[in-house]
Amino acid sequence: MDDEFFLIFRNVTGMNAKFVMEKVLRKISGELFEYRGHCFKITISAGISEITEFMDRNEVIDQVDESLYVAKHKGKNQVYYKED
Repeated sequence: MDDEFFLIFRNVTGMNAKFVMEKVLRKISGELFEYRGHCFKITISAGISEITEFMDRNEVIDQVDESLYVAKHKGKNQVYYKED
């Protein structure tokens, strides 16, 4: 299963968002989950984009989607942020 969703951090730089998501990734990937008697691990791929006031919704979605695509293709448990 592969779910995608957005998290928006207000007043946070892209590098700080990357740092937060790397902590989330380490915490979640280090846990063993159980559901209906089956144990499993979860992996995360995160694409980070810094939003400016000059960007419209489509630009934001395109930029985040591109970063997520890069993270997914680098392998599981990746956080990708393209610095300018």
